[in-house]
Amino acid sequence: MSQGTPLEGAAIERQRRSQKALYVTIGVLSLVLTLVAVFLVEIGLQRSVVLPVLIALAAVQVLMQAFLFMHLRGSRHLYSYFFLAGLSLAVLIGTCLMILIQRWA
Repeated sequence: MSQGTPLEGAAIERQRRSQKALYVTIGVLSLVLTLVAVFLVEIGLQRSVVLPVLIALAAVQVLMQAFLFMHLRGSRHLYSYFFLAGLSLAVLIGTCLMILIQRWA
């Protein structure tokens, strides 16, 4: 087996570094979104204001992680549509349940 040319090795190393930078970026963004969510809960805003924001923050985190770690970013678009449809349906059902519970309580 051949080792490849030095140019191929340099290209692979650049790709590894950029992939590591992407992982770190996703991690930092997830940390920031989590801290924002904790801050919103701790300042004591009304539930009707905080819950939709928390759901949106969670959806952003799920999308970031799914597209990176589930490799949806490089796969066929059909799989991404299925994932987004399921996530949208879950958010819709959760929102409807929150509205119903709030009105009946």
